[in-house]
Amino acid sequence: MNTLYFGFFMWFALICGVHADDVLLLIEDLLDFYRFSKKVYTHVCWDKELQLHLPRFALHAKYHEFQSTKSQVVILMDMSCKGADFFLENMQKRNLLTPRVILLLINPAALTPHYFPVNSNALFLKPSGEGFAISKIYSGVSNVTIGTWTKTHRYIERPIAKKKLRATNLKVCYLVGDKHEGLESSEYQPVAEATTKLNRVLLEDGIRMINSTKTDAFQIGSGEPELVNDLIAGKCDIGGTPLALTAEKIGRLDVLAKTLREDKTFVFRAAPHSYISNVFTLPFDSYVWCSCFGLMGVIFLIVHLVVCWEWKDPVFKLNLQPNISLRPNPVDILLMEVGSAAQQGFEAEPRSNSGRIVFMSTLISFMFLYTSFSASIVALLQSTTDSLNTFDNLFQSRINVGFKQNISLDFFNDLKHQPNRADYHGKLKEPQFFTLEEGVKRLQNDFFAFYAETSEVYRYINRWFQESEKCSLREIPFKNTHINHWLFMGKNSQYRDALRIGMNSIQERGIRSREYKRLFPLKPFCDSIGGNFESVGLVDSYGAFLIMVYGVALSSLLFLLEHMSLQYNLSTKAGRIRNRIFNSIHRGDE
Repeated sequence: MNTLYFGFFMWFALICGVHADDVLLLIEDLLDFYRFSKKVYTHVCWDKELQLHLPRFALHAKYHEFQSTKSQVVILMDMSCKGADFFLENMQKRNLLTPRVILLLINPAALTPHYFPVNSNALFLKPSGEGFAISKIYSGVSNVTIGTWTKTHRYIERPIAKKKLRATNLKVCYLVGDKHEGLESSEYQPVAEATTKLNRVLLEDGIRMINSTKTDAFQIGSGEPELVNDLIAGKCDIGGTPLALTAEKIGRLDVLAKTLREDKTFVFRAAPHSYISNVFTLPFDSYVWCSCFGLMGVIFLIVHLVVCWEWKDPVFKLNLQPNISLRPNPVDILLMEVGSAAQQGFEAEPRSNSGRIVFMSTLISFMFLYTSFSASIVALLQSTTDSLNTFDNLFQSRINVGFKQNISLDFFNDLKHQPNRADYHGKLKEPQFFTLEEGVKRLQNDFFAFYAETSEVYRYINRWFQESEKCSLREIPFKNTHINHWLFMGKNSQYRDALRIGMNSIQERGIRSREYKRLFPLKPFCDSIGGNFESVGLVDSYGAFLIMVYGVALSSLLFLLEHMSLQYNLSTKAGRIRNRIFNSIHRGDE
């Protein structure tokens, strides 16, 4: 490699007044220290003999050769050559002065007409004393020495102050409503534009980390298309209002950072068991219920056998009293069991000792079952259920559902495999919309599920709810119902990489999480588990009323059937009597 570079560096030494071997070592150290690509493009005006000593991987620079490549490109330029300024100007017009293009500029005598972006990689090699000073472009127009090279100590990188964007002012545009006084204050008070205020604080910290300044521009009443157009036209450097990430925006803008995740879900108070299922069936599981009905069947058979024996035995038959003795009728035996299970007793009972033992065993067995059932019912009526944790369970329950005004329901409209239930479809086909205050008030006073952004709901909950009410709050998370908000800036902006580093540093150091918690309340922490006493309502007694309605309906139906049967029998009997009278009169006349 030393031999290949010899001709070039001999010519360079004549210009700079230094030894060619020193320049050769300098270039070697720079390539090794910064791990530059070994494929070097050149823009020189040397004679053919000197160019023959160039390395085989050094190619003559042409736009079409490195304009399309996405890998690192190293360009060696002699600024004293004719056409060098024109070449550099064209690179600037074609937006080729990017971080992947590394410029090694020799003899940079006059670079005032040229503008180097802050993210460009341009190194200047200048003789200084016994060695060289290597400088780099900063802040667009000035350069700072980043290292020195001597033959004794070789290349030494110099630590520099963080002044990458010193004296650079960036314009940040925000979309706000009619009032934006709260955005400019440093106090962390709830404001209507909390999202914009969060981004304003984060951008302030991020731009300060890269040692720059910003100017805020509040666009009142403007929409998202206006902000996008301003970023494309270069009227704004950064969009301070977060936007949703779409394919259209990615093609026209550059993503800066994600600053906010907006979660939308159903928030509700834990509901009693009666809102989910029939509370009268919950005290026992299916095995206990089957055992209870099996016990009633066994008792029915034993009592029926004993009572039939009593009514057929001659000794007991003489002493039986029809009014107080249990008859061998299946309906009477069933009523006896129901009365015993309900702890109400029965007016008739068996007369034999064996029958009395069976009757006492029945009362004792049903007493334990009745006690267990009653205790479980009391506990269930004053407790809440945790089974309401899925989307289907919520819409199939008796809990009313409401949505915040001006909120998108696209997620619910795209649902598939919906159950064929009237209440399920009614809550979606005819949704009820409420303001944020109305929804939270109804959430506090009723068992009601409110769909809105969680941070907005919890802001009012922290203000209005008691501690015991906060402990009963529940959420039902869904997939794809959260929205990530992103900050955008102009396409191929020269400040993009530096700002991304600053915003990533903010997130890694926990600054974004700290600022988010100050402006957006999280789910309230439960400090006191002691709940309030809830009176039993009609919903809790739904099963009892349902049994009563079914019983009244069945008894009314049986009453009609019995009445019709009685009328039919009476009419039939009266017809027979009339026929007999008519026949007797007819015989007397004869």
